[in-house]
Amino acid sequence: MATIASTSDKPRRARKKKEARRWLREAQAIVLLAAAGFALIALATFDPAQAPGEQQGPVGPVGIWLGWAFFHALGYAGFLFPLLLAVVALSAFVRPLVVTRGWPPFAGVGIIVLSATGLLAETSVLLATPTDHAGAGGLVGWAVVGGLRTSLGDVGAWLVLIAGVPIGVLFITQVSYGAISRMVNTRLKRWRKAKPGRTSRATATLAEPFIEIPAGAAVAIPDEPAEVTPPPPVVVEPRKRATASLAWQETFDFGKGGAESFQLPPTGLLHAPDGPDHTFSNEELQDNAETLRKKLQDFEVEGRIVQVSPGPIITSYEFEPAAGVKISRVVNLADDLALALKAAAVRIVGPIPGRGTVAVEVPNAEAGMVYLREIFASGDFAESKKKLPLALGKDVTGGPVVSDLTAMPHLL
Repeated sequence: MATIASTSDKPRRARKKKEARRWLREAQAIVLLAAAGFALIALATFDPAQAPGEQQGPVGPVGIWLGWAFFHALGYAGFLFPLLLAVVALSAFVRPLVVTRGWPPFAGVGIIVLSATGLLAETSVLLATPTDHAGAGGLVGWAVVGGLRTSLGDVGAWLVLIAGVPIGVLFITQVSYGAISRMVNTRLKRWRKAKPGRTSRATATLAEPFIEIPAGAAVAIPDEPAEVTPPPPVVVEPRKRATASLAWQETFDFGKGGAESFQLPPTGLLHAPDGPDHTFSNEELQDNAETLRKKLQDFEVEGRIVQVSPGPIITSYEFEPAAGVKISRVVNLADDLALALKAAAVRIVGPIPGRGTVAVEVPNAEAGMVYLREIFASGDFAESKKKLPLALGKDVTGGPVVSDLTAMPHLL
């Protein structure tokens, strides 16, 4: 049976589609940033004391009427709307800005602006604002306050409006306040412990009895203990992609024999991988491991990274806690590490039997493609003795995962 070589363009089209989506997001962010700047200038140059038709400004009549609409609808809280939209837009280019994708950031902007209009409306008596009869919070602010006062009273209205601001921030960033509090608390504890230590050492030095040393005598000054740097972790290289047996076939005789026999199609029909699973080097993996160790140290968890296993989707860092450190302390830091490493999520698996370590699984910035041809061409599948071998994908280290379908009665 002749082997037909075919190169499917589906993975390449998927990558191009992903790149197109990324460029589209950046184009949308540029448009959103320009619109936010236009709205901010319109608000800054608008004079509420004059009618819109009597004003002239750098943003033209459209900007003047936009400023009039923002002032009357939102009051001074209208300035928050373009500013928050600009932050959401800048998050597409500036990495330290932690802003989620999709509709939650825009919902968070709306919640914060509505809360701000209500708070300004509540304090409009103290703020002399030239926004007609709407007060500092605009017509929207008075409508929000009126509805809350009617249903919840003055105290309930204040509580709801104040709570809306941190809730809006959560929608925009989805960063846990609890994780931030624990991180700040841990660093404060470390700072407090270090400060009394320096003072006590200085006091102990002054309190020591004075010993007269003869002139010319050599005095041995003990060296300061050098900081012990843990050895670099061992980087586990992913398994080599199988290149042999690409035309592996198997013949099935259905009892008719000869030309009536059936052969499985060759794996050469499937698309071959274009490159390696990951693009980071061993030095980058070791730097990431050191960053993870320091982040754990910030939470008073001492230890070292003993092994790094890069995979197509996640990278596993094997962490060995120091003596006296409970494994549960490391496992409970998943959310805090995700915040510190700016990752969507961090999974901690442990303890690993027989090794006394835990695995910290961090998602890669760019997910690698897993090709079905790699699994079929691997020895685990081609030389499998299973009756119905099933190619499931790859494990954390990039090795093929093959299972037996006959051992899964719930799937049959």
